[in-house]
Amino acid sequence: DKQQLADYLHRLEEAEKRDHRRIGKELDLFHLQEEAPGAVFWHPKGWSIFQSLIEYMRERQSEAGYQEVNSPELMDASLWRQSGHLEKFGENMFLTQTPDERLYAIKPMNCPGH
Repeated sequence: DKQQLADYLHRLEEAEKRDHRRIGKELDLFHLQEEAPGAVFWHPKGWSIFQSLIEYMRERQSEAGYQEVNSPELMDASLWRQSGHLEKFGENMFLTQTPDERLYAIKPMNCPGH
């Protein structure tokens, strides 16, 4: 009906006002490029804000007793086979093989990386 259409168009208009892509461009925070879909190319002001947010979150997490960890992005596919991730997500995972025929995968998620 006409009212539903009007409501929908109003919601779209309101969402456009808060669209991060438009705001990022207007404030010179970041840009996006077709060569890296979904990846952000940070500009100096945007990167500074991003780093401030990371610092803030690290402080809050530390105060709460959390400890930060880090694990490799690329690991032997045997780990992902054993965990079941390769079977479940394999068609969407980036796999590569070394000259000695070892298969590696970029982790699709952080578990079980540590």
